[in-house]
Amino acid sequence: MERAAARERERRAQRDMARAINDANREVTEMKDKAHADIMENQRNKDLMLKESIKTMEANDAANTEKLEMLTNIYQSIVKETLELAKQREEELDLKKINPLPKEERERMTNDYLTMIEEIYHQLSRNQQEKDAKMDELNKIHLADLREAHDNFNRLQETSKAEERSEILMNNQRNEELAPIKSIKSSLIDNATESCDLWIQMQESEKELHEIEVLFGLNMILNSDYYENDHR
Repeated sequence: MERAAARERERRAQRDMARAINDANREVTEMKDKAHADIMENQRNKDLMLKESIKTMEANDAANTEKLEMLTNIYQSIVKETLELAKQREEELDLKKINPLPKEERERMTNDYLTMIEEIYHQLSRNQQEKDAKMDELNKIHLADLREAHDNFNRLQETSKAEERSEILMNNQRNEELAPIKSIKSSLIDNATESCDLWIQMQESEKELHEIEVLFGLNMILNSDYYENDHR
């Protein structure tokens, strides 16, 4: 009965050990799956942020290009209009040369022409200044966009490093939390090993006891035969 009870205790210990090991392995697997899912979600978020930054930069570049083309078209239109006015004025002067005008009229026309040229020159200068100012503004905007993209990239790197550090800390914490389970698992294994050794020793003891009983029986038989022969 004691051996049967010992075997039953051993079976219960083995079942408890297997259950504890399975529970620990399942918990570790669940934590690993959750950590992997968190890492993948974080990577997707970083990819979305980077794609959004690139899309914003491309939109700003397109807007700046459109503004530059508009200013260039305005400038070219003004230059074309100026050339047409100058050509028209020259043609008018050439026509008036056929009918000579008084000196005062010619001087007035020349002054008007020079005044017109000066006004056109000032207008072109103002247009050029406005264009330069717009270009400076566009360059500032572009530099600001580049700086913002650079800052976003640095923030992404810092966030990635912080997440890596957080993951390391989380893994360390998980190892600390799993330490008692691992200790229990090790103790269960040690207890099971000790119980198996004890069971083997008990089996060997029973075998030795059986051998002793057999030898004792043989000795009794031999002594009995010797006793009977001696009395005969």
